[in-house]
Amino acid sequence: IKPLLAALRYDSYHFREKAADTLSVVNAPLSDVEDKVYWAVFSQQFNRLVSIKRGAVKPLLHLLNEAVEPDSPHKNDPLRIPLIKGITNTLTELGSDAVVDLVMVLEQKPNYMRVYAVNILTAIGENTIPLLINTVRKHDDSQVRELAAQALTQIKETPVSFYRDCLMNRSPQLRRIGVRYFTENPDPAILRQLLHISEQESDSTQVRIAAIRSLGAYPQESVLPVLKNILF
Repeated sequence: IKPLLAALRYDSYHFREKAADTLSVVNAPLSDVEDKVYWAVFSQQFNRLVSIKRGAVKPLLHLLNEAVEPDSPHKNDPLRIPLIKGITNTLTELGSDAVVDLVMVLEQKPNYMRVYAVNILTAIGENTIPLLINTVRKHDDSQVRELAAQALTQIKETPVSFYRDCLMNRSPQLRRIGVRYFTENPDPAILRQLLHISEQESDSTQVRIAAIRSLGAYPQESVLPVLKNILF
């Protein structure tokens, strides 16, 4: 059994797949969590991983990183795409058990893994919202905050309060997210904030332009003097 378990970690996907198939044939008992994950992935029995819960997440993320990195030795392997699909679907199905580790991936430097993390968090949906909002509010890295905000914009259950907070954030990227939301979902309660952003010459040009455009969604008379001042 030990040589087969070692083969699950060989450089070749072909050898890993053969080792996993042989372990299935001999019905080998697997006690180590990582061994179970590697066996399930390379025998493509992803349904076996959900019962492992959070213990499966880190090995799955490692295998995903190995498959999607630009210089991956497996990038031309026919097994690569089915594995990526199976891993991402399994992480989505794991839901709440995967959220903490996926948010930690946002802190990693390789952008390709950050993109996958955002997409999986978005697919998990509502269960990710509290931790993502906390990340936007408190994380030290502005890029991590913006990635978390990007995921929130793609989750329909994200509360309106998040977008109100974005309007008041110092980050131009987050303010633009808030402006875009209230352009598509006009709310008279935040009109004053949009007017303020539109008039602030010290603000980002892109944010001001977005705010000015958003004012077209508001029929209130108070909008006209601001627009005239900006235009003339």
